[in-house]
Amino acid sequence: MEPMDLDSDGDSSLRQNEISDMEIVSSSPVVDQNVKETSSFEKLECALSSILSFDKSPTKSSGTTQSSAMENSNMECPEHSSYPVTRNLNRGFGISEDDDYISQFSATQNRSDSNDGFRKRSKITLSNPTQISNQKKERNIAKSKARSLIFKNSNPNVLNSEPVKQSNCLTLFLKCCTFCFLSFFVVFCILLVFKYLQRQCNTGENFSKRVLEMDLDSNVFGQHIAVNIIPSKLETYLQKFHLIANPQLECKPLVLSFHGWTGVGKNYVSKIISVTLYHSNWNNFIIPYHFPHEAFQSLYRTQIKTWIVNNVTECNINVVVIDEMDKAYPEIVEGIADSIIALTKPCHKAVPTVFLLLSNSFAVDINREFLSFMRASHQNSREQFTFQDVHSISEENVDSWFTYLSHKNLIDAFVPFLPLEKQHVIQCIKRELVSKRFSTDSRSIDNILKELSFSVFGELELSNTGCKRVADKVDLIMLDDN
Repeated sequence: MEPMDLDSDGDSSLRQNEISDMEIVSSSPVVDQNVKETSSFEKLECALSSILSFDKSPTKSSGTTQSSAMENSNMECPEHSSYPVTRNLNRGFGISEDDDYISQFSATQNRSDSNDGFRKRSKITLSNPTQISNQKKERNIAKSKARSLIFKNSNPNVLNSEPVKQSNCLTLFLKCCTFCFLSFFVVFCILLVFKYLQRQCNTGENFSKRVLEMDLDSNVFGQHIAVNIIPSKLETYLQKFHLIANPQLECKPLVLSFHGWTGVGKNYVSKIISVTLYHSNWNNFIIPYHFPHEAFQSLYRTQIKTWIVNNVTECNINVVVIDEMDKAYPEIVEGIADSIIALTKPCHKAVPTVFLLLSNSFAVDINREFLSFMRASHQNSREQFTFQDVHSISEENVDSWFTYLSHKNLIDAFVPFLPLEKQHVIQCIKRELVSKRFSTDSRSIDNILKELSFSVFGELELSNTGCKRVADKVDLIMLDDN
């Protein structure tokens, strides 16, 4: 049943009396026809007002207000509107409802006033249903936008979002800036390294003929012909790269062919040349070691050309030493010729390259010519033996590797090395003793000479092994003595 309308100013004792005086109309239950169906928002407002009315602390002044608010809320709620309506004949202090004074006050007005007062006291303002529905729609739209934004950020395939496009553009811009900066830094470092290497490069502009002659004179004994030929040939060859600017002129690698007996200084001279040519690129090949099998001649021909051409550097003078050429197979000689031809270019494009071909070829012929010259007259000295005395030797053997290369005009100089006499071997022994900080007394020298072999031709004593075994014998003898 709907709660009775109690007097807001009365106290609890009077309320009980009023309840006892209440009468129910005989025609009850009567449903008020003026009560309209309420919306869902009105139901929610009714429930909220009833709940909030009970949250207030029960005081004397607010007790009646709670009951009044609850009364009004119950009167508006749809759940209570269908209940039978009771009518209080003795309304407030036993005054009848038909009283003219009481009838002046409208129940609806009182109820709305009490509701407004309650809302003012509770400081709660309830919005219209239209506003609440609009707010719900706005919240739903915001949530859907947030979900779509999160989905697009997590899915790289979605490209229609403007914030995502801006983020991608910014990331791409930063990557481009980073790449440009790193590229500039790398190019700058490469230029610095190139400038540094350019200063370190040596293509023969600082070559000194006099320095090489002094090194050969002080370290090479008994080889006056080689000492005179090698510096002149190197100076003439390197000047082509710096003094001649004719693009039509071709520069072929300098090919020097060293011929002589074992231990006469061919390898030693080649090392002095490589040291004198500052920062030279030195490549050494030994025919029996690198190309031992005759069955693989065709393979060796390709290999030696590839190795020589690919190891040539443009920064320095390239020195290619090929030892024991007399043991090279025909196709290996052809491969060497192919590499020399491949490196032949115009001087402004060519790279300074020196080939030193070492062999024992014509060694016996050189020794024979030298002995004949020395035995022809007692007045003849070693220094009087010249290049013209052995020049014709190179044309005698037409089947040699030297003849093959010379016919192709690839060899620039034939450099003969004479056999060493005993006095030259003694010079080698003294040099070795000094370098190893041993005494150069005559007893030590004689002990070392006893370990070496010589061939006597009248007054000449020629060494069978030259200075090749001197270093080993010095170590053996001096360590035994100590």
